[in-house]
Amino acid sequence: MAAEVAIVDLAAPRDELVEAVRAAFSATRNAQCPGMLRLKMSALHAAQLRAVHAESRQFFELPQAAKEEYLAAPGYPSGPHRCGGYKPQKAYEDADGRLHMLNEWFVAGCPRPIDRSIEPEYYDTEEGRHFFADDTPRNWPAEVPGLRPAADEYFLTTERVCFQLLDAFEAVLGCEPGELLNRARREPFYVTTIAHYPEQSVPPPEGQMRIDPHYDQSFFALVGTCDAGLPSGNLEVRGMDDEWREVGLGEGELVLNCGEQLARLSNGMLHHAVHRVQNPQPTAEPGSTSRISVMTYFQVDYDAAITPLPSSVAASGIPPKYPESRAGELILYTDPELSERLGYDLEAQNKMRIAQGLYDEASNMMAVAKPSDYTEVDLDITTKTLQEAGGVVGVRAAERTTLKSIAPQRTSRL
Repeated sequence: MAAEVAIVDLAAPRDELVEAVRAAFSATRNAQCPGMLRLKMSALHAAQLRAVHAESRQFFELPQAAKEEYLAAPGYPSGPHRCGGYKPQKAYEDADGRLHMLNEWFVAGCPRPIDRSIEPEYYDTEEGRHFFADDTPRNWPAEVPGLRPAADEYFLTTERVCFQLLDAFEAVLGCEPGELLNRARREPFYVTTIAHYPEQSVPPPEGQMRIDPHYDQSFFALVGTCDAGLPSGNLEVRGMDDEWREVGLGEGELVLNCGEQLARLSNGMLHHAVHRVQNPQPTAEPGSTSRISVMTYFQVDYDAAITPLPSSVAASGIPPKYPESRAGELILYTDPELSERLGYDLEAQNKMRIAQGLYDEASNMMAVAKPSDYTEVDLDITTKTLQEAGGVVGVRAAERTTLKSIAPQRTSRL
């Protein structure tokens, strides 16, 4: 079953782009593919994507031992700024004990040096040192010299697209000028991740997926591929009816997945996109199940407030659904030890883990991830706590809200 994902042309004039984004997230279009858009790229950007695709395929075709010479430093996806290198992700054994890779990455960070003379206190806190470590090399493979310039050029163009979209979301949500843009005014610590899903000559065990169901804790993610024509094993999105639908991409297109930060700022009017990558159907055609995706997870500054915007609360007609938090708190929700040192709300982070479907309330890892919403987990835990204490809880579900009712509230500043 294919999802009808709305497409937005990034070359459109700013006002047209804003209206196209607003229309794409209307109730009708958003039901099948909540939190997801298709974006038509510029010719330059599409050519850069093809270059990254071609160069990275050369890298992933290297012997495993050669790839592991370029292992990335620990810290992904939260940083550090210069992080880069190879990261094997998921593998499985066949009946003979041979290892087969399900998912492997090459991570490329921002190529610009950090100017620490501007707001040095931002970079010199423990948080800052975590996200912007100086001693982390970017491990570029000598065997594929074209990968670094291709990835660097793609990152810088994608960064400009991210700010173009951030400006559009600022208008769509009726924000005050700069209300979102000012949350991302420092050097970026997010990365571009090149994901390789290798050929599956031996089918993986039942229940193993290339990417388990999840949503991103980032602001949004941009995903591109040159393998969109493959018959199966593609990106899938979960609709509001809990049905999974395959996301089709045309030549020169990106997929935008709304992340948790954007969902919270919009007070739930924009949904985080729950998505997965299934295994392909077995095929006799060699090479037809190998796939590469290029993913950029846009993040705002780590100290940016992530709480429902006043304009979103007013437009939704309901009180704020989410507690106040910081971007770093959402990004580092899987690292309780570091989060405790940084003074983050560990209870809130535990609810994030449960909402992602990664763990149950006893911190046991789930066999199959079943993502939900933080507010549902919060309500469920609160209900159980009050019931155990002998209290009575009455719950009335708020009506779903969409961007359909939001009218433009300002003109372009660009």
